[in-house]
Amino acid sequence: MGVIKQQNGDVHVLLNSEHLLGRNAYAVNTFIPGTEVSRIHARLVWQNQRWYLHDHSMNGTLVNKQHINNAALPLRKGDLLKLGVGESTEWVLLNDDPPSSYFKAIQKPEEIRALFPRPGIPFLDHPDLSIYFSSQNCWQLERAGTVIDLDDGARLHFEEMDWNFYGNGVQLRTPPSKKTTLSTSFFVFNISEDEERIHLTLQNEKWELDLGERVHHYMLLALARGMEADLQANISEENRGWIEVADLTYDMSREFRKDVDEYQLNVQLHRFRRQLKEGEPYGYLFTNCIERRKGRIRFAYPYFKIIKESQTLFEVLPETVAPPLWDHLGTTSAK
Repeated sequence: MGVIKQQNGDVHVLLNSEHLLGRNAYAVNTFIPGTEVSRIHARLVWQNQRWYLHDHSMNGTLVNKQHINNAALPLRKGDLLKLGVGESTEWVLLNDDPPSSYFKAIQKPEEIRALFPRPGIPFLDHPDLSIYFSSQNCWQLERAGTVIDLDDGARLHFEEMDWNFYGNGVQLRTPPSKKTTLSTSFFVFNISEDEERIHLTLQNEKWELDLGERVHHYMLLALARGMEADLQANISEENRGWIEVADLTYDMSREFRKDVDEYQLNVQLHRFRRQLKEGEPYGYLFTNCIERRKGRIRFAYPYFKIIKESQTLFEVLPETVAPPLWDHLGTTSAK
């Protein structure tokens, strides 16, 4: 992420996507003292895939000794910014990478954990706590079966420390090739006659990811069948496929002939996401295919197929020209 450093000091500052510099300590992101420095002297802004300096001052700003006043100038790594007189007003653009969301440790402000919005690769991934960039284009936290959007200033405890979250206005721009992969692939549940074995694959016209037979595939099949029932009943997209966690754990307890609680459900979900994350070539793109609400869960990926002993029981497959990413069943055929 973008970083500026005091030219003759050890102060490093992480850049927000819009970062204010000046001597009004209550209005700017980085306080720079000096009577010749304006209250809000300049803005550093990430736009058009690079950093720009926008000067708003009375006296202007020097960028590599070039004077600008009430104007904007593109920056690159290593550029020297001088906002006034004295060494404290001299800063260098140390890193010109794009801005990112991040956690800052409360007890140790120098401890920073940058978050990069890559779908399917969680920042934290544990049965009790998962943080990931969702298909809704925001950072989400999942804990004890509850999913919430992370807001600026949210306080969390992990790695034995307390942290504050800074969203930094970061949004995901999925490359077209990955959008195509997400909207032209489908899951295939291949189940045995007695339904004791469930073999799962993720398929695309160009590749196939074999996920094998796993215990957690029973949970996924139950969720897919819940989605199937609601599709056939023409339930609205927002409401279709949701299953009460209590009902799902009860069903799993009967199937496995032992008690299954929500923690064990979370463990199975964690294992499934890890399996996808490690699956080549594109499994990591699909780890958000399970959605959670308080006390409810559903299989959210729109395209899947259920086969039993070579007979197709149900399918919703993408058309040759796929709908937009996560546009649930916008143009599909169901049997």
